[in-house]
Amino acid sequence: MDIYENAARCRRIREVADADSVSYVVPTRDYNWFRWKGCRRSGQWIHGAEAETHCDALQVYGNGAWHPVVAFSHGYVGPAADYTVAGVKMFKEI
Repeated sequence: MDIYENAARCRRIREVADADSVSYVVPTRDYNWFRWKGCRRSGQWIHGAEAETHCDALQVYGNGAWHPVVAFSHGYVGPAADYTVAGVKMFKEI
């Protein structure tokens, strides 16, 4: 793959990632790839507790796409619809 093909491929990946709207719950104690309004487009690798202090459409990168962050937890990272505590779903299906 040459440099032009690679650039086109990366652009397509970003476009798909931007279209993804699944909401995520992310851990406060782990490092993740986050972005927010005003952050560089590629995001930033920071601690969840630090990310929690940022606002304006915080997103986390996971499973090849960007996802809006709707909540923070002790150790769970994944879709909000799957987030459970002691077997009880914490969010309705979205």
